[in-house]
Amino acid sequence: MLRLVLETANPYLYNTVDHHHPFYPLAGPGKVDILTDNGGNAFLMQNRFYKAAVSLFSEGNNVRPRHDVTTGAAVPKIPGVIKKDELRAFYAATDLRMGGFGPWASLAFLIGLAYVLLVVWRTPISVRSKRFLPELVTIAFLASAAIMPEFWWARYAPQLWTALVFSVVFAYSLEQPPAFRRMGLTALGVMAVNIALVFMLAASNRVMQEADFQAQVTSLRQISAQAPLIMHVDLDSVRYRLAAEGVAFQEGVMTDCKNVDELRGSSATLCIPDAFLPRYDRGSEWIAKFLGRDSGFGNAVVRQ
Repeated sequence: MLRLVLETANPYLYNTVDHHHPFYPLAGPGKVDILTDNGGNAFLMQNRFYKAAVSLFSEGNNVRPRHDVTTGAAVPKIPGVIKKDELRAFYAATDLRMGGFGPWASLAFLIGLAYVLLVVWRTPISVRSKRFLPELVTIAFLASAAIMPEFWWARYAPQLWTALVFSVVFAYSLEQPPAFRRMGLTALGVMAVNIALVFMLAASNRVMQEADFQAQVTSLRQISAQAPLIMHVDLDSVRYRLAAEGVAFQEGVMTDCKNVDELRGSSATLCIPDAFLPRYDRGSEWIAKFLGRDSGFGNAVVRQ
């Protein structure tokens, strides 16, 4: 149960318990190369600060990189510009490889960093000042991100965004001229919009995935009451949820299965016997209509 809680709550805690260090799979014992296919050879050969800057000032995407270009899969953009493809990418996933902090993150970093530097310039850091501790916390956040060799990928260095938010909020709390305060308010507004966009897109995705899952699992429950389904499951959390939903299944190889489909909201796959295809729902009918997706209801054949 502890393992399940850690797996669903915090991957760093889960890695520490399961692999004895929080840096799995990037470093340490049991290291796995997950970066080559996600970053590209030429991009990964660059220094960490170049990679972070390229990622931050690119469109958010999960596109496969080119291995022969130093920008990998990055698509540079003007800070503040938001494109439909970028919104679709943040809707589909919350751990984008490029531009993963949000569609307005680059604008937030530009305005926020400039604002913090102006406030620091006007009120220099002093060890004896009460402001030293918050400033030290910000430095610690930045240092903990910089020591990560691949902190261009937001999922591996979320403290970069934390450092920005923390430092801007702290700077705004200090006494300063009205012009500085307006700049600080602008930075806070940009960050708030960026956070709201990512949250709304992610929440919409989860609502629709849950509706899809519930429609699919209802039919799976009925089908598996006749005979357990053959499935490939790679997460304990998925096994637990299927059991909680009353779906009977056996884990096995599906190389000979003609009707293979994915369990909504996961990477698990399942085999639907021919005899049960008319009773199988791939997901929510209204979501299928909304997205213009083949719903696979009734006698529709799922992915071969």
